[in-house]
Amino acid sequence: MKSSGAFYSLERPGTIIIKVKVEPRSSRSGISGLYGESLKVKLRSPPVEGKANNEIISVLAKKLGIKKSQIEIISGRSSKNKIIRLTGVEENTLECLQVTRVQGAAVKGQEKILAR
Repeated sequence: MKSSGAFYSLERPGTIIIKVKVEPRSSRSGISGLYGESLKVKLRSPPVEGKANNEIISVLAKKLGIKKSQIEIISGRSSKNKIIRLTGVEENTLECLQVTRVQGAAVKGQEKILAR
């Protein structure tokens, strides 16, 4: 049985699929919130020669406290919209992200993620 949140779905026990919207060439790297039904991640790297893909794996691994080897880009290697598989993790791994609505956000439906 698959369960889901706004930006992720539980593929099977121990495997989570997340939708990510990447913003390359940002001033800072990190998770900035939700953009529609995707997790928005800002990256300093340009989208050249896989640099942004490598950085998104590093950012997610650090934020979620998992190994880089547990993260795989399964769709969107050359796109800003990516689908990423997290293996060997449970749904509560995403609890380190607290998602809240931003009042008066510039983009309708944009949410901000705050670290606990």
